[in-house]
Amino acid sequence: GGAGAAARDDVTTEIDALLQAGTPLVVKDFDWRVRHLLAASRSSGGKAKLREAMAMIATYTAQKERDGVKNWPAYLLTLLKKFDPEAAASDGKGGKGKGKGKGGKGK
Repeated sequence: GGAGAAARDDVTTEIDALLQAGTPLVVKDFDWRVRHLLAASRSSGGKAKLREAMAMIATYTAQKERDGVKNWPAYLLTLLKKFDPEAAASDGKGGKGKGKGKGGKGK
């Protein structure tokens, strides 16, 4: 649909801008799940919400070393789920409550 395509275009634009601004992130860190959550934020809160999400990612990743994070896409997903729980919950799989696999507050 038109709205979905516009959201994806905006997400791609914002990712490109972040990568050009200087960051330990690379384009493959933004896998389809990360892009899906960003598009969900964009759909729920418009471009302003998307820009907020990208600014938050930029802030949290700026002081990280590239090899200090084992799984960048998973790290980005965690940040986004904290940033926008509603978008994460409407992610199709309704991530409320008990998730599959290793969760919890460990580490």
